[in-house]
Amino acid sequence: LFGVAVVSYILSRITSLMVELDAMNADVSRDFWKLRRFCAQRNVAPELKRRVVRYLESVCEERRNRVDEGDIRMLSWLTKDLADQLRFAAHGEHFKVHPLFDNITRRF
Repeated sequence: LFGVAVVSYILSRITSLMVELDAMNADVSRDFWKLRRFCAQRNVAPELKRRVVRYLESVCEERRNRVDEGDIRMLSWLTKDLADQLRFAAHGEHFKVHPLFDNITRRF
């Protein structure tokens, strides 16, 4: 009986995730359709339209594959010190662009 409940829960969760994913894909598809319609109504040059669509497709793909801090609920369980260290490790490369920050990051 317990096994049946666990399997039911897993199937239910998978189904809800699939529905959620389908809804996200539908939103993106609808936005691309609106963009194409917008371009057609305003006589946007075909080459510009292609460039815009290609760029937005690459942004959508990147966002679909990227995991952000906000997507990981358990990060809120970390101590402030540990969370700060993780953020620095994840984003520290951006600070090295400036010489002042580069000197600071070398010390850590």
